[in-house]
Amino acid sequence: MLGTSWFRHVEVLSIKNTRQLLRQPVHLFILIFSSTISVVFAWLAGRDARGPQGEFPPLTDCGTVSPDYFASLDDPYSQYMVSMNEAWRGGLPQWLMSLGPTFCGISIFLILRDELSSKRWGMLKAADTSAKWMSWFAVFVLLSLVNSTLGSVTAVALPGIHVFDSVNFGIVFATLFFLQVGLIAASFFLSAICGTGRCGCGLRTAKQFTNFRMSKPATSTQCNQLR
Repeated sequence: MLGTSWFRHVEVLSIKNTRQLLRQPVHLFILIFSSTISVVFAWLAGRDARGPQGEFPPLTDCGTVSPDYFASLDDPYSQYMVSMNEAWRGGLPQWLMSLGPTFCGISIFLILRDELSSKRWGMLKAADTSAKWMSWFAVFVLLSLVNSTLGSVTAVALPGIHVFDSVNFGIVFATLFFLQVGLIAASFFLSAICGTGRCGCGLRTAKQFTNFRMSKPATSTQCNQLR
């Protein structure tokens, strides 16, 4: 690989990484379908307590709620529905929806950590280090694109009245995709710190430097004794 260009290195390594992922079905499943599963759980948690058959209060000809309707309620402030997506105000559906990209980022970190600690990384000495990282980044971004697309299509296709009906497809897709891209970068950073044997040496050096900086300064008497 010495006489080839940098882009050729990235292409060949990307093919190698793709074949390697095909031999890891659990990680591949998470990287493709995690957002789809999280969107379904968010939809289940975000539906109205009365189900998708719930209705808004009856409106008058002017489009307002009739005073008689409020008079029929025991507690108008708690029983009156402002929207069909009250459950989303608590934040539980949003948290469930973010679990898909989160598990995707964790899976990427585990893949990179195993790659850096294996002999395969050292065997590719002829390839540029940046080409190695970029090859993995390209594969993960492509999988994130598929992951976010499937999650967005699922969000739009879910039946019943829910918050996804009022949200543009592009907004759901962009939210999932850019969150996953950010988590990919975070996984790369963590794997670079924790994925090699040199990590322990670096952490020990940083700890010794911190202890040295936090230690008490030597007095003039101690300095004279050292001389």
